[in-house]
Amino acid sequence: MRIDVTGSGIEELEPLKTYVTQRLLFVLSRFGERITRVGARLVRTQTEAEEAQFGCRLTVSLNSGRKILAEVSDRDAYAAIDQAVDRVRRFAGLRLVKQNGEVERRRVTASAAAGAGPPEVTHCPQSRRKKGGSPQ
Repeated sequence: MRIDVTGSGIEELEPLKTYVTQRLLFVLSRFGERITRVGARLVRTQTEAEEAQFGCRLTVSLNSGRKILAEVSDRDAYAAIDQAVDRVRRFAGLRLVKQNGEVERRRVTASAAAGAGPPEVTHCPQSRRKKGGSPQ
């Protein structure tokens, strides 16, 4: 996974670049080679009427050719980075699970709950699962 971090309008950019890189490596490393490139753009904007706003725009390129985009603005640069990374993590997980076509679910039986054995693993097709709900 290649990570490119750029920024404009920010005085101390190096600590933010390091923070973004560390967060992305930590959060997205579980997806392995399925993520090919991540672009991060950090921007500071300020108008006369408002306080300074920091923006973080993350673009994640998947090996399937699809892209995930997350854009967040906040008064705190680190909060904007955290929120954008969290959005990318959620959407990357959903997109890559859909790409696989299956979701692994663990069903705990009475014997497994009593300590008699490991839980059963069932594979549920993604299409049978309602958004935000449990499988039908």
